[in-house]
Amino acid sequence: MDDFMFGVCHPGRSYDGLRDVGIGWVRVDIPFPFADARETLTPAFEKSAEYVRELSGAGFHVVGITPYPTAIPDWEGRAGSDGYFCLTRKTARFLGEFFRNEIPIWQSTNEMNIDGFRVPLSHDEAVRFVIEGAMGIKDASGDLWVGANMGGFGGKADEMYRQLYRSDVPWDYVGADGYFGTWQDGSPDTWSEKFDWLEQLTPLPAIVMEWGFSSEGGVMKPEEVIPGKIDPHDRRMWCFGWEGRGDLIPHTADSQAMYVEEAMAIITDRAIGEFYYCWADSKTCWCGSDECPVEARWGLVDHEGSAKPSYTAMKRAISRARR
Repeated sequence: MDDFMFGVCHPGRSYDGLRDVGIGWVRVDIPFPFADARETLTPAFEKSAEYVRELSGAGFHVVGITPYPTAIPDWEGRAGSDGYFCLTRKTARFLGEFFRNEIPIWQSTNEMNIDGFRVPLSHDEAVRFVIEGAMGIKDASGDLWVGANMGGFGGKADEMYRQLYRSDVPWDYVGADGYFGTWQDGSPDTWSEKFDWLEQLTPLPAIVMEWGFSSEGGVMKPEEVIPGKIDPHDRRMWCFGWEGRGDLIPHTADSQAMYVEEAMAIITDRAIGEFYYCWADSKTCWCGSDECPVEARWGLVDHEGSAKPSYTAMKRAISRARR
């Protein structure tokens, strides 16, 4: 892994745009592969495998994400049982072997500190789930890289990081996700503080698996924000904006571009790879509203595919980092 990994999430088939910006890596969710206990492959898995092969054939490198807890069936036991975890590990081994030539780096599931992602598992069961997935990848080949990530930092995230990186898993890297100034308070500079924390956790290199700054949406007043209780979808506004420069910097297309360049300068200095979230805006948020920016305005291009200021900013940042 000699070269920095300039990556992105959910690019579809925008291969010319990726090449123009300088992006050479794509992070892909891999679905549970089996339709039944006889290990018949599902159409969804075969479609995903075709996409991975297409990316590889087009010259891109792939990081794979193993399935979420809800994807593991109860063929060998209910969720949280030894049989369930046995199937989790066996599935990860299959994925590592199946994609041996296309996916050199794996992320063992995703953001298990977030309640909705780890359903139906408890905190400790989710830690074991990540460990079993990672060990399955290593069962496939010791040459495959595997790591774990959390959704942000603090509280459950920090505790899970400690449990995972003090375990016996032969980890290759530590993953980190951060949306400082959007999902959490802070700014691009917050990355420096978080890299310091990760370096105290483990000597392993860091890969930023998700990061970004929404280009749209108002910011609630501080007194309106109740941690853990406020859903930005309800207000179609953010709890946080970009802090640290006097007045709060709002979520606009221009501030997103500025954020990209400032964060990239830190990330490329402290990590070995980054995956920007994400390539394109969505017309409609996951909540069903065209006006809600929460899961819709993160892209380097808009929902019609036209470049935003952040597209040019990312291209500049990558070019500068490669000098």
